[in-house]
Amino acid sequence: MDQGLGVMEVGVAEAVRADFPQLRLWAGWVAVPPGRKSSPGLLDRLADVDDRARGLPTGRLRTDPVAASYRAFARQIGLDPDAERNPLEQLAIERLRVGRLPSGGPLADAMTVAMLETGVPLWAVASERATGWLSVDADDEGRLVIAENGRPLVPLMASPGEELRPPIHRRTPSTAVVYALQVGKVPTSTVEEAFWHLQAGVADQEIAR
Repeated sequence: MDQGLGVMEVGVAEAVRADFPQLRLWAGWVAVPPGRKSSPGLLDRLADVDDRARGLPTGRLRTDPVAASYRAFARQIGLDPDAERNPLEQLAIERLRVGRLPSGGPLADAMTVAMLETGVPLWAVASERATGWLSVDADDEGRLVIAENGRPLVPLMASPGEELRPPIHRRTPSTAVVYALQVGKVPTSTVEEAFWHLQAGVADQEIAR
């Protein structure tokens, strides 16, 4: 997979793959333009998916096969998807709470569009916080994590901590590592589409500079 932003399949530890043979991890290195505000083109994309997201929490998350696959996988690894929500479900609940999808800046908005278009959750960490090779591994207590060169970085399917997240506002360009899990019967093409939408949103921001 190559979406023009350095997307590749990265590692799943052998012991983890033995238990979850369909699990794959994809990561893309995304150039984040400076500034806090999203471009008009990206805001238009966000407004479009917002218009089509009505009823998402009780509809798509329960019945869409892609979104449902991530809920099923969460249960497989011992998580309650209604208590420990992935980023897509967090978006859906936030939209239900405030009645719309608020803009979170260029990277966040591009990720929001990609997730709502495809049902694939995306996570991001600042590239300076993840300079090594990412993989799915188990920590010393057997919990599944995203690891960097074998060092636990983030619990699997959890949102990265504040210290790991890409900053919302920078005066200079930066780079973020955006990653996605491929679980169950989620097609590779669907994960590819998520990164395509991500790249399209970031490209809108670049054009507007």
